[in-house]
Amino acid sequence: MKKYQAERYVYILASILTVLGTGIAIAGVLLPYWVEAYREEGVVIIKADIGVWQHLVCRGDKDDCETFWLTDSDYDRHDEFKVPKEKLIRGFETAGCGLGLLSILVLVPLWATHLMYSKTAIRMGTFSVYFTTVMLAGFLCEVGVLIFASEVDTDDSGWAPFLCGAGGAFLFMSGCFSCVVCRYDPTYGTLQNPVSPTFEAA
Repeated sequence: MKKYQAERYVYILASILTVLGTGIAIAGVLLPYWVEAYREEGVVIIKADIGVWQHLVCRGDKDDCETFWLTDSDYDRHDEFKVPKEKLIRGFETAGCGLGLLSILVLVPLWATHLMYSKTAIRMGTFSVYFTTVMLAGFLCEVGVLIFASEVDTDDSGWAPFLCGAGGAFLFMSGCFSCVVCRYDPTYGTLQNPVSPTFEAA
């Protein structure tokens, strides 16, 4: 019963971190605040907040701003308005967010096996799928941010990459913390556990 209660607390925290990390990472991917760029067209200065999926372009006045998605067929952007290694970073971050969403879906059978007292083999199989997806999600998000950091100066970077990095860190934390379930032993420190330090000291 103690192990069951420990699993419940771990799953609650892991679920919160998974949802929070995925949400933050998705926000970072979709927001245009990755890089700031400027371009002069005559006397008009064009300022662009560039993202991996979305751009915010302002012409002179801050009130004259337009949002463009890279999927818009009528958006003809300038060569300066690009994130370095954009396709590579977009691939890593989008794949990480996709796996984050998948790990949220895997939480449903993970909780079901826990609440229904499923057999250990089924429970561990479900946990293995969750652990793999959430750790891969965090890894891909962090790799995308590291590639970005190696290509862009700190002065030119925005705050959206920080969201992806923080989201990836939360996903990593949820995966690592969920491993507590595998290591938890309610008999630790009692005479039932012959390898516990308490038993050896006795």
